[in-house]
Amino acid sequence: MLVRTGPARSLWTVRHMYSVSGWVRLLAEHGFTADRVIRPTDPVNAFWGTCVFVAHRVC
Repeated sequence: MLVRTGPARSLWTVRHMYSVSGWVRLLAEHGFTADRVIRPTDPVNAFWGTCVFVAHRVC
């Protein structure tokens, strides 16, 4: 995916798009427990659906 980082600059990046339950399942498969999901509200960039996960792993 090509992301514009400025008027004359672009950056190629990989974007992983999963549902919230998909991310929780992926975290669990790797030994993490999702404690909280934060969904920032930004009407301008709502299309991207960014989520921030707070998770922990018991060693």
